[in-house]
Amino acid sequence: MRRSLTVSVLVVMLVATAPTLLGTAANAQTGAGGPGRLGWCELLTHDSAAAAQFYAALFGWQLESHASGKYRLVDNGAVVGGITQISETTPELDETTWLVGITVDDVGDSVDAARRRGGKILADVTRAKGGGEWAVVEDLQGAQLLILSGGQEFDGGSGPGRWMWTELWTTDQEAAVTFYGEVVGWSLQDIEHPDGAYPAFFQGGEARAGLVPIAGERVGPGWAPYVGVTDLGAILKRAIELGGQVLLEPNDETYGGRVAVLADPTGVGFLAYELEEVSE
Repeated sequence: MRRSLTVSVLVVMLVATAPTLLGTAANAQTGAGGPGRLGWCELLTHDSAAAAQFYAALFGWQLESHASGKYRLVDNGAVVGGITQISETTPELDETTWLVGITVDDVGDSVDAARRRGGKILADVTRAKGGGEWAVVEDLQGAQLLILSGGQEFDGGSGPGRWMWTELWTTDQEAAVTFYGEVVGWSLQDIEHPDGAYPAFFQGGEARAGLVPIAGERVGPGWAPYVGVTDLGAILKRAIELGGQVLLEPNDETYGGRVAVLADPTGVGFLAYELEEVSE
């Protein structure tokens, strides 16, 4: 099985790549519209019921069960993601992970582009009941991506309890730039910072996602999503109470002490980022 971006491997890579301009880049991402943005996060797990209860209690998300083993995650009336029970009927999608979704103008065109670039099509173009289309592709380095259009993206805006940023960790930056340039429409630019440049994917003049080169020796390529919170310390305490794990405590050398790595009770890792206070 492919090595995934879950549990302890997240700790290894986060420490190795910090610090970056996560906060600045995320503000650009969440305030932007149009294609090429973070539009969905779907948890694939072998125990969707346990995972759903964990995230609902941790972030205050409401649960809407809409099919066997499937849940929608809702925050104050806005859909913020989903949970899917891994099924034997979809062997291509058998890895427990948060599957990151990026919006595109035309899912069919993006799937065709992925094929031309040598990527794998794990789930071909599918029309969702609520409108829009989606597909799952895998790039040449093995990172899996959900691509979607139409009525499948997040409701509402950014803020606490919302997915705010994502990074691609890849063993071949040049190949990744070419692949996602054709599949999603991104271009690569560096976000300058006193501590160094942070490479990021841009579209429409806005930062859409980060890019982190890795050696691939301890973790395979993949996507890492971040959820925004107001009180990181409280989230960590609550996660432990709910049966989760804190894999990386906040520390000044990692995003200025504003990020932590956690794992839910089913073993899937995710990252929480403490948002800056906004003056009224």
